[in-house]
Amino acid sequence: MSTSVADIEQCFGSFLVLTSCEQASLVIGSSNVADTFVSFIYGLLAQVLTDQHVNRNSFIKIFTQLWKGSADVSIKKIGFNRIWVYFVCDHNKKRVLDMEPWAFRRSLILLADIPNHGNMDSLPLTLGTFWVQLHHAPAFCMTVVIIAKAIGAIIREVL
Repeated sequence: MSTSVADIEQCFGSFLVLTSCEQASLVIGSSNVADTFVSFIYGLLAQVLTDQHVNRNSFIKIFTQLWKGSADVSIKKIGFNRIWVYFVCDHNKKRVLDMEPWAFRRSLILLADIPNHGNMDSLPLTLGTFWVQLHHAPAFCMTVVIIAKAIGAIIREVL
C-alpha cells in the first residue's frame, strides 16, 4: 500500500505542515537492496546443488536446529536455492564449516564466506569440502605431508 503526501495532508488537514525538504520522497526498490549485504562478518552463503526447488520452510526448520550451536542463527532464502546464514558469533560459524560436508535431501550444500561488500547472487560457489579416506597406502607413505601432497596433486586443495 502506498501513501502519498497529499493523502497524509488530507487526513490531518491544517494540523500538518511539511517543509519542502520533508515533502521530498525517495523510493528504494527491492532490486536495489535485496542482493547486497555489507559487513556480515559471521555470515555464510549456502548453495544447495540441485535443479529442484528447495523448500524454504523445511530448509530453515532443519538447519536452524543443526546450526544453532550456543547462540541463535538466522537463515534467509535469497535466491534459487541460495541461502544467507548469519551467526551471532564466529565460534558457531567455524563449527558449521568444520563439520562440512552438509547435505539437504541428498543434495550437497556448498558454503562460502560472504565478502565485506558485494552481490551474493554473483558470488561463485564452486568448491565443496569432502572427507577423503585412503586404503592400502604403502607404509613409507603414511605421513600426513606425503599423503596430503599426493591428494592435493589430484584434487584441488587439502585442508
